Amino acid sequence: MAYTERYAYFEVSRGYSPFYYKLTPGIAGDKPRLVALNNNGTEYLNYAPSDKTTATTSYLEAATTYARKMGDHSVSGMLIGIFRGYLTGNGRTLQTSLPHRNQGLSGRFTYDYDDRYMLEANFGYNGSERFAETHRYGFFPSIGAAWNVYQESFFKPYTEFIDKLKIRGTFGLVGNDQIGRDEDRFFTSPM
Repeated sequence: MAYTERYAYFEVSRGYSPFYYKLTPGIAGDKPRLVALNNNGTEYLNYAPSDKTTATTSYLEAATTYARKMGDHSVSGMLIGIFRGYLTGNGRTLQTSLPHRNQGLSGRFTYDYDDRYMLEANFGYNGSERFAETHRYGFFPSIGAAWNVYQESFFKPYTEFIDKLKIRGTFGLVGNDQIGRDEDRFFTSPM
């Protein structure tokens, strides 16, 4: 999947300021006269631009999946690679004029036995230009396990009034690059 989104907006005002006159009648047989009512008119077209706004977002994603069932055992896996870039033409400072970029690789691997016991492992290896070069990428793993009590034979008498019961636990690490303001980007010191 890929897309580019472009936003552009501007306003322009063009016009002129006409001269205004008043015709006054002549006195005692003189010809009528034109008297200027304003002195700030122009004979040319004025041009007044306003602020312009431009921004471009680009996104690229590629994914692959695998799934297989072998008797009571099921396995699946998925890998996703992403790239996102954002560039604005209206940066008021050096930091806000620089492009924003994120890229990463994420994956999920699952195992299921008899729709009763489930394991899932996930990872994200993500990078952001907001961090120092030595800390630009991070690895964020997670793991989860579940027990579908509803599928156990001892639970069958309760299925009339309980239609699902699953116990699940997960643990993982997450990251966030949305810290600070855009004006504060790159205030990192190399280590």
